[in-house]
Amino acid sequence: MMVARSVSISDTDVGHPNRAVTALVLRSVKLPAALVALIFILALAAFAIIAWRALWHLGPIENHLAVITRLQHAGLNLEELSVSHLVEGHVPEKRISQLRTKLDALIARDGLLVPNAREHLGNAKTALANLGEDPGEGLLAALEQIRIVLRDEVQAHSVQLSKLREDLLLEFSITGIALVVLSGLGVLLVIRLRKRVLNPLGTLEHFLMLLGQRDYSLASVESVDPIILPLTESYNHLVVRLRELEKESTRYRDTLEQEVRTATEALLVQNRNLASAERLATAGEVAARIAHELRNPLAGMQMALSNIRIECQDQKDVVERIDLVIDELRRITGLVNGLLDQSRITPEPIVVTVIGRVVEELLTIVRYQIPKEIELRSDIAGEIVCRMPKDSLRQALLNLILNAADAIGANAGQITVHAAASGDMLELSVSDDGPGFPADFLREGISPFRTGRAGGTGLGLSIVSRLVRNLDGRIELVNVKPHGACVRLLLPFRGANA
Repeated sequence: MMVARSVSISDTDVGHPNRAVTALVLRSVKLPAALVALIFILALAAFAIIAWRALWHLGPIENHLAVITRLQHAGLNLEELSVSHLVEGHVPEKRISQLRTKLDALIARDGLLVPNAREHLGNAKTALANLGEDPGEGLLAALEQIRIVLRDEVQAHSVQLSKLREDLLLEFSITGIALVVLSGLGVLLVIRLRKRVLNPLGTLEHFLMLLGQRDYSLASVESVDPIILPLTESYNHLVVRLRELEKESTRYRDTLEQEVRTATEALLVQNRNLASAERLATAGEVAARIAHELRNPLAGMQMALSNIRIECQDQKDVVERIDLVIDELRRITGLVNGLLDQSRITPEPIVVTVIGRVVEELLTIVRYQIPKEIELRSDIAGEIVCRMPKDSLRQALLNLILNAADAIGANAGQITVHAAASGDMLELSVSDDGPGFPADFLREGISPFRTGRAGGTGLGLSIVSRLVRNLDGRIELVNVKPHGACVRLLLPFRGANA
């Protein structure tokens, strides 16, 4: 039987491997994660700058478009007034006043791109103010000034759009180059991350697989990446510590197994001595029966000789001889009585017994005494706790198991110990798949010194029978099919509280 001691390894014993792994992962991930975050922030900043610049460029363009629109409205108003003057022959003063107000707003408005645009607008306003006798001439002069401003502003607007297009193309080119560069940096970071993190973790996984296979070889620290060097050294420290603990555990296991084997052998010797004592007790029981049967005839012979001595009192020689015989009979009677007194056996005390535990302990001990080809099995129906003589029960079951093993011999076989409680009866049985009991043995029954196998003493079953008889139970011997024997003990079931 082997008893292994559990081995626990503290963080101090192995150099904090979990902390080393955590530090490795953190050191490996910190810089790449920071760079990836920086790249992400830079990309977002680039897109934000492009969007902001586009909006910034669109503001002046929208403002200038509004100016061009107002100039077009002013030109249309002047054309309408010119047509109205040609058709109706006069110009409405109210509309002239409104048009001059619009021109004042254009002159005051920001967004004119042409430097002399305000001068032309001022000329148009002056022409409107001095219509005089020939309003048509003044309207045409004002219209001409506004057309000049509109033409120049449209040309300036086109130049502004071209410049915006060029600026946007340049910005998009720079952004595209930046994205390509950032993507390349990301790929390089992934490759670096694989080299600095994934490969070391793969190496760690390989080391742990070796450790799981109880391979305590040290990992080489040559050509090891500096980031995994502390972890490799911690692993080597762990391996050294585990190797020492494995050796210590092996020594402890071997020592403990040897101690258990020695204790088991001593227990088996005690069981054999107990069996010998049981055999002597059985022989003493047989002698006691014989002595009991001899005591009555000896008493009768002593009484008859006493009567003959009375009748022969006159014959001195005969009386002396009769006295010698009577004395010898008294001595023999004393020996017989002494033999009866010595054969009285003190019954074993009744104690609370867990049947399953008794059977398991017994099978563990017997395992060292029978061939390895024989399989031992226990079939205990639930937890059975009762009151009975524990040592006598153990000895009885031991005798039955050893008898079954002797019957199987060197062949492969199986021995099963069964226990079950039903009502007020406890059934214990030991069965095997050996040759079974001889027919004449089953017919004649159990008696001391009668055996069904060669070399047997005939006392094993007799000892078991005496235990069953003392417990007011009964014993049954049967053969099982297709082959094998079964000894069934039916005992009164006394619960733990009985």
